[in-house]
Amino acid sequence: MTARTSPPDSLPARVALASAAAPAGQFDGAWWPRSRVPTEVPPLLTAVRGLGHFTRATVDLRLWPGTPRPFEIAGTGRTMRWGGFAFGEDPHRIRLYSIDDRRELLVVPPQTDPAAAALLMTAACDTNETRSSTQLIHEITGWTSDSSAGTNR
Repeated sequence: MTARTSPPDSLPARVALASAAAPAGQFDGAWWPRSRVPTEVPPLLTAVRGLGHFTRATVDLRLWPGTPRPFEIAGTGRTMRWGGFAFGEDPHRIRLYSIDDRRELLVVPPQTDPAAAALLMTAACDTNETRSSTQLIHEITGWTSDSSAGTNR
C-alpha cells in the first residue's frame, strides 16, 4: 500500500505564537515547516494573519536556496517580497514585515523530531526567552549550526 502525502501548501502550518498580551521575548513564536520550499509560506501567512498583513519576509538564504524574489503566494493572488541575508544574522529565524510592524519567528528545522520541535516551539513562545534560535536548537537537539541546516544530526 502506498502512503498518500499532501503537498505542503495543502496542510496547515505548524505554528505556535506567543501571547500578544505578554511583553516581547526573543521571538513572537515559532514555525516548523515541513520543507524549505516557498509553498510552505501560504499556510504560514494564514496562521499568522491575525498579527498583520505581511508583504515581505527575510530568511537565511543559505537555508532557503532557490526561492524566487519576489514570488506569488499560491492561491492568494498576492506577491510576497522574499529577501534574505547570507551572514551575520541568526539563521533559524524568519522576519515577517507588514507596513507598520515586524514579527520574528524561530524556524524549527524541518527534519526535527516531533518531541524536540515541541520543546523548541514552547521555548520560542516563552516571553522570558533570551537565547538565540541557534542556541535553542543546539541546546535542545544537540545539533551544531552546520548540521541543523541540512539533514545531518
